[in-house]
Amino acid sequence: MKNSIYVIILFFVCLNINGQSVESLSDSAAIKAAEIWLVNIDKGDYSKSWEDSAILFRKSVTKDQWKNAVNTVIEPLGELVKREMKSNKYSEQLPGGPDGKYSTVEFNSSFKNKKESIETVILMLEDNEWKVIGYFIK
Repeated sequence: MKNSIYVIILFFVCLNINGQSVESLSDSAAIKAAEIWLVNIDKGDYSKSWEDSAILFRKSVTKDQWKNAVNTVIEPLGELVKREMKSNKYSEQLPGGPDGKYSTVEFNSSFKNKKESIETVILMLEDNEWKVIGYFIK
């Protein structure tokens, strides 16, 4: 079961979203939504992060599967030390997904037990609100 969870997460994260950077209000809204969503991850409130995710995400992974997967990946890293926005790319197509508005936000992050990492948050515009459909850390 764990392997299927990782496949789902990796599916959303490893998609090749080729887009252009957008400098607009919606661009900053996507970044802000990613940052707010990450606060729940930082606090260990994985249930809330699942609840605040897009319907597409919640249909792909149950709340318990998400909590277990994120806990397995995040807990060993330790407490967040620093996070800075690295990039944001906008696209209107997602391979294997419906046409829509997508934003891929990357952060340079540092944790107590991992000094350098990149967090990627993929969002889609759902009912005029940016919602997370994928998260990955490397």
